[in-house]
This record gives sequence, C-alpha cells and structure tokens, in this order.
Amino acid sequence: MIHKKEIPKPDGPGISFFFQQFRSILQRGRFQRHIPNTTNAVCIAPLIGIHDNLTAHKEHAVRIIGIVTRLGSRGIRPINTPGIPVLGVWGFLLHDTVMTPWRVLIVAENLNQLVNTDLITNLNPAPNPDLFADMSWIRPGRSLWSWWSGIDGRYMTLEGEREVINLAASMGYEYSTLDEGWEELPDKWNTLRKLADHAAEKGVGLFVWRHWKRLNDPADNYAELQHFLDSVTGCGIRGVKIDFMNGEGLQQIRFTTAVLEQAAKRHLLVNFHGCQKPSGESRTYPNELTREGVRGLELNRITANYLERMRAAGISVSDRKTLPGDENRNIPASHSATLPFTRCVTGPADYTPVAFSMPGDVLPAQQLACAYLIGSPLITLAENPFYLLKEKRLQPAVEFLRELPTCWDETVVLPQSRIGELALMARRSGATWYLAAAAAINFQGKIPLDFLGPGLWRATILEDDGKNGFLRSERTLKADTSIPVALQSNAGCVIRFVRQ
Repeated sequence: MIHKKEIPKPDGPGISFFFQQFRSILQRGRFQRHIPNTTNAVCIAPLIGIHDNLTAHKEHAVRIIGIVTRLGSRGIRPINTPGIPVLGVWGFLLHDTVMTPWRVLIVAENLNQLVNTDLITNLNPAPNPDLFADMSWIRPGRSLWSWWSGIDGRYMTLEGEREVINLAASMGYEYSTLDEGWEELPDKWNTLRKLADHAAEKGVGLFVWRHWKRLNDPADNYAELQHFLDSVTGCGIRGVKIDFMNGEGLQQIRFTTAVLEQAAKRHLLVNFHGCQKPSGESRTYPNELTREGVRGLELNRITANYLERMRAAGISVSDRKTLPGDENRNIPASHSATLPFTRCVTGPADYTPVAFSMPGDVLPAQQLACAYLIGSPLITLAENPFYLLKEKRLQPAVEFLRELPTCWDETVVLPQSRIGELALMARRSGATWYLAAAAAINFQGKIPLDFLGPGLWRATILEDDGKNGFLRSERTLKADTSIPVALQSNAGCVIRFVRQ
C-alpha cells in the first residue's frame, strides 16, 4: 500500500482540496482549502480537484477487518481496530489468513467520469447465489417519514401513522418509515402488526427503526438481532432502519455485515443511519437499499430545535452563522453542490431531501433538486407529508415528487458543474430525462440539450419564483438547441423532458 505520494505540480493556479473533519459517520460539514503550485503538497484525501478538472478520489472497499485510514497533520495513519493487537504505529499481530481492504485512488478526467464510476462497487464480491437466489423482494422506492416534522403533534400515534401510510399510498410511494418511538406504542407488537396490515392493504411497505446497541451482541450468532428480525418479519415489516453505530471499527463492521446477512435470510431491506460511508457493500448484499453516512437535511430539524432551546433560555439567536457546534447549522447550498462529486461517488446516500418548512437559506427549487442530484434506491422525504400536500405554494413540487425516480438509467454531469459551487446534472429514467441544478453561486448560461435523443421534447420547468414558491413553465425543444438557466445563489431548478 502506498502510504503517501507527492502530487506533481501542475501548471496553473494550483489544487482545490476538499475534505471533511474526521468523524466516521460524516455528519460534520465539508471544507475546501486551496494549495498553490508553489507548495510541495502531499495529499491523499476524500476528493482532490486539480485546476483542469482532473479529479482524484480516494476510497476503500471490502472492509473485512475494518482497517480504516485517515489523513492527519503527520500523514496517513490507521485507526486502531478494537480487538487486534497493535505493533508500533503501522503493524497488527495476526495469527490467521485475513483479507484486508482495497485502497483505491480513482483518477478521472472530468466530473462526469468521476460520478459515473462503479469501481468501488465492483471491488466487492458478487451476491451469494444461495442467499439471493430470488431477489424479486428487493424493491427500490420512496418513503414518507414522520420523525422529522412530528406530523403536527401526532408523531407515533396509531392514528397519525395510519394517516401517513394513507398519504404514502396516495402519492404512489412504496414505503413509510416508523422511526424512534414506535416501541412505546401500546401493545407494540400487535399495534405494529395492525399498521403493517393496513399498509399492505394500501400497497405500502413499512420500515422500522432500532438503536444498534440493543442488537449488538455477537453471542450465539447475534441471537438478539435474529430475534428482533424474526419479530418484525412476523408482523409483516418490509425493512429495518438501524441507527447510531457512530463508528467504523471492527465491531461496527461485523455488526452491519451480520444485519445484512440475517436480514437477507428473512427478505428484509436495510437502511443504516449513524454509520460510515458505503464501500460497495450493496453489491454483496443488495438488500441494503441505502445508508446515511452523510450530513443530510435532517440536520435542519436539529438546528430548529437548538434555536428553540436557546430562545427558551433567553439567549439571542439573531445571527445563525455564529451558532456553536457544527450540528447546529442548517445545510448550506455549497454542501448540496459538493456531495454529488464527493460522498455520492462511494454509493447511495440517505440525504432525507426536501425540507420546505425548515429550509435554512436554501430556496425551494434547490430543496427539490437535491432529491434528483443526491441519489438513493430508497429516498426518504424529510418534509411533513400533511404540510407538503396541503401547502398551495408547494403543489408544483408535489407533481414532480409523485413521480420521483430512485434508480437512474443514465447520468450526465454537465460541464458547467463546479464542486461546491454548482451541481448540474441530466439524468434519465426510462424514456424521461430530468435536468437538476443546485447553485451556491450566481449562475447564468445556456445548457445544450445534446443529451436528449432526436425529435421534439416537452420541457416542464420548475424554478424559484422569488416568493418562497415555484414558477412552473413549459416549452417544446429539440436536442440540437439549448435551454437558458439563470440561478441566484441558494436557488435551483428541475426540468422534466418528455418526448412528444
């Protein structure tokens, strides 16, 4: 393994270095530093962007042992793995045959090539043909979610959750997620069965949440975990959301692997939260639809709660930018314009998009665009579904959210994209194309439509109206033309193209 490598000095202004404070669940903010060409830089980083758009991305796959590295002020260091004796700084004492992780440096000529790489996924073993002989039960989809909003005081009540299920069905969504607190429902297992039966009648599957510490006992092949999975399976649950691992050591890696394997035996889908970024595990275990491992829009709720506590304590909150603690800041546009080219290169991210009622500084069309730019086979909307469906200003977005794809047949990163400044992508699902943009800068330009096929295309455009709502327009276009896009900082747009 190469522990460090000097990067040759290119001609030009230097290197933009994108990184994140070390925290294994990746919920802190991302940062950017510029290294001038006068510096003999030694860099191995989550993402390095060189002036001519040549990009490099460092990742690791197949964490069988869970040896994890980080970049520190003294170079690359391993994170000591619990349970493995350490010899000095770099060594481990091993008495058996082991498989160590790949260390991968992805070099791409441009952002389009970087985003479309599947190297990390394909470094992982194929699915076990015995465990996954039948994969018809593995269904991507969209989920409504009551935790983020509290659904107007009805959170984790039988009536409230039944109504969320009804709304999921009305939107054509495949899932609804029961988060923390469902086990406090009266007669929890019978209540859970009733909710699952009601959801099944509506064509909706349920995910249920649990803290990993209640399941992380490896005794008897994780008997506690197996008992829980048997119980939810008996109630008709379709998936589990396991949370708060908050690390990527050997204990966590073994546990998440056990969850995926035992869940697959019971035809249960998995969504990990409070976890490390993916390393292609979903190839070996395709029942993992998504995982967090990202600073997502659910953090806007934590900001709102923090502000409420400060006000209750009589503390001034007039300047949000001075709030202490990284978790107490709303998600900025620059973060959403960075993730498609950094975290999302390693795999799906449960970004919990669409926070219209607690948006921070980000405008509505960018909130919508994030659902298209930051992909996941399971997309869980943060927004209160009751608010979403009744708020008049949001109805143009609801039209798009009803048909929101979760899996894409083709993705084209448009050349105007700049990491942390502008994410601009065209993505195809079936015969329909979507163009989505999230801007952290002011942008104005004409976007060539050469990604479309021949013929006439009907474009439906959603953009910010300057009044905290949407401006909807339509036009007919050909692939050999272009479409003007004008965005202010914090704005976005989504355009749907349907062949005439």
